[in-house]
Amino acid sequence: MNSQQPVEPTISVVDLLNQHVLDAAVAGLLWALLARRASLLAVAGYYSGAGKTTTMVALSSFYPAGTALTVARGRTEDFAFVREATPERTTVLVPEFSDHTPAYLWGRSAAQVFELRAKGFSFAGTMHGNGVEDVLTQLVQPPVSLHPSTVASALQIILTQNMIEEIQERRVTGVSWAYPNPRGPAGLGVKGLVAWNPRDDLWHRFSSPETWQQLAAWGGAEVATFEREVQQRSAFLSDLQTAGITVYQDVHERIATYHL
Repeated sequence: MNSQQPVEPTISVVDLLNQHVLDAAVAGLLWALLARRASLLAVAGYYSGAGKTTTMVALSSFYPAGTALTVARGRTEDFAFVREATPERTTVLVPEFSDHTPAYLWGRSAAQVFELRAKGFSFAGTMHGNGVEDVLTQLVQPPVSLHPSTVASALQIILTQNMIEEIQERRVTGVSWAYPNPRGPAGLGVKGLVAWNPRDDLWHRFSSPETWQQLAAWGGAEVATFEREVQQRSAFLSDLQTAGITVYQDVHERIATYHL
């Protein structure tokens, strides 16, 4: 990991499956999108301990093999790395978008990360917020002040994760897709892809053909091909879980050498 400031992986995607933070079907969908360099925000409420950073870093294994993961330096970030980086092979990791500590990015610096998307970079980061609407409001209001259309073109995945107090376990509670929508507020559209049901402790994915079509079109694939790919990636992760392969580096290497 190309770190300007260390964010070391502590657990793997398979660890997340074993801890029931998410399931293989959700992970396979995320993998298919991140393999196409989708940008991602992992969001939790206004408290610590939800595990959003751990999840975000674990999911970064899903970016294409050879991707340089460059960690933003917080308030001291001068974006000098942009001059040396190959945008199409670089993902910027942001430990947190906020003004809580000097290690985090906010204001104009946060906006710059989103703007790098137009130059070919992707990014993955975390934020605090009470759901998708709260997060988007924070991004378009001062001091970040992004235009909604910039958010729509830069950000694809908003993953919400929480500590479930009743069972004291972490769960991905939702996955949403952000996209340019001329009929949406200022050109921004959002639709739910995954929802966690606390009653059965299971995840329920979208079933709309239109949504599959939209994701496949974004990824440059035929709908049937994309659906089959998600299933195959999910099965591969389930096989790793069954085989007991959990160490981050081992999982990372197997994902990097995976071929459809």
